[in-house]
Amino acid sequence: MSLKMELRKWLLILAASLFTCSLRGQIADAPDDSVAGIPVNYTEARVGDYTLPDPLICTDGQRVRDVDTWIQKRRGEIVRLFEEHQFGTSPAAPKELRFALHEQAAPAFGEFLAAVAAEPVYELFGKDGLNTDEMPPADTAILNDIGFYLHDGGHGNAPSDWQVILEFLQKYLKPEN
Repeated sequence: MSLKMELRKWLLILAASLFTCSLRGQIADAPDDSVAGIPVNYTEARVGDYTLPDPLICTDGQRVRDVDTWIQKRRGEIVRLFEEHQFGTSPAAPKELRFALHEQAAPAFGEFLAAVAAEPVYELFGKDGLNTDEMPPADTAILNDIGFYLHDGGHGNAPSDWQVILEFLQKYLKPEN
């Protein structure tokens, strides 16, 4: 068999297998269900008709005929549609929130000493430091303006980390009145 015929045979087999795999993923009919108390529909036939808007017609009816109209007008309209109907908008960044990347293999005691060393600078701005120079035991959080927390069990994230992180962030993410 020639190389060309062999290639055609394998392409046909690949196309057939991909087509049949996608068919098995379809749900013919499913009973009504709810997730977290919200009704859901898994049956395609009950979705109803919906026509997607033309991506090259602006919301005011103007047709996109050049790159400038797309960049300055229509692209932003489509992004807003995705924000509204698909993803939602992100909240504004909280004030005075800082992030830092630390070497993953660095010993935790060095990070603690760095936080202790930063305390006089925080005090200049009326902020509260760790208020201790003794490293706390594992799973004990210090959540002042400078925070320090070390979970037991080595490097990586532990489920208990998230509760401490959220508690620390709640000090800075409160809505302004």
